Amino acid sequence: MTTNPAMAIDWQAIGLVLALVLLFAIGMAVLTRYLTRNGPEGQTFGLVALGVGGVLGIAGLVVGYAVVGVLVVCFLVAAVPMALEYYQRVIAAERLARKIEQGMISKGFVVKASDFNNLITDGERILRPGQDNGHPGAGG
Repeated sequence: MTTNPAMAIDWQAIGLVLALVLLFAIGMAVLTRYLTRNGPEGQTFGLVALGVGGVLGIAGLVVGYAVVGVLVVCFLVAAVPMALEYYQRVIAAERLARKIEQGMISKGFVVKASDFNNLITDGERILRPGQDNGHPGAGG
């Protein structure tokens, strides 16, 4: 049985692409950690889009950029409803944080809405006083 040279797998190229993806993923993890600590709220969707775009760009070295172009269009179409849902949730959490801030200030407390941003939502549920969101020092 003979092997079609066009069907041969270039394992060296695949290894290089996987190494580049690993380095890119490490860079994204560092960026995510930095932005989580120092950046604005609501950057998750942008980081996911950047991560997917980076991996697609690197994969294009092996699969070709025509394939990557089709995948980019597919991901863009899929991203629209996800982005709308995500940003509506982020805006709702910010509004709730502002309401909490106003209520606390009216009672004489000195607070900022940003103090509540990481305690307001945990996935889909609203945290109540004394609930634990799984993060050290949060909840009760």
